[in-house]
Amino acid sequence: MAWHSDNTYEVQPLGITFLYALEVPDEGGDTVFVDTEMAYKRLSPDFQERLKGLQAMHTARDQTVRARENDGYVRREPIDTVHPIVRTHTTTGKKALFVNPQFTRQVVGFKKEESDYLLKFLYDHMTSGHGMQCRVKWENRSVVVFDIGSHYPS
Repeated sequence: MAWHSDNTYEVQPLGITFLYALEVPDEGGDTVFVDTEMAYKRLSPDFQERLKGLQAMHTARDQTVRARENDGYVRREPIDTVHPIVRTHTTTGKKALFVNPQFTRQVVGFKKEESDYLLKFLYDHMTSGHGMQCRVKWENRSVVVFDIGSHYPS
């Protein structure tokens, strides 16, 4: 599995997400979550300012292609949406990064090379800071609740 946030390509991404494990294997299967609010806070003030107003295109096109290549089920034709790279939570007012390598493809208005460079930096920043991560060791009937979608709009 690739690191991602679920369904960020939707026009209105998910709000609160609940994951429930019915049965888990004896080994493996851990899930690591990243605190994207903390990831944003750990950027320098100047870098935070540079991200202000930037948007990125999210898409499900690659996911649809993989499904078709593997004779999988495609619920609908893929869509492309544009979302802020930094979103503000509608309740708390906290800012969070909103990009992921599974669905985010391009920073709007940037050349591909510039976009790839910025997105790779943000992905590496979010996944290399162990103090921003939470590892869940699943057990039967474990429940995880996380809030990623109520940061919209910025």
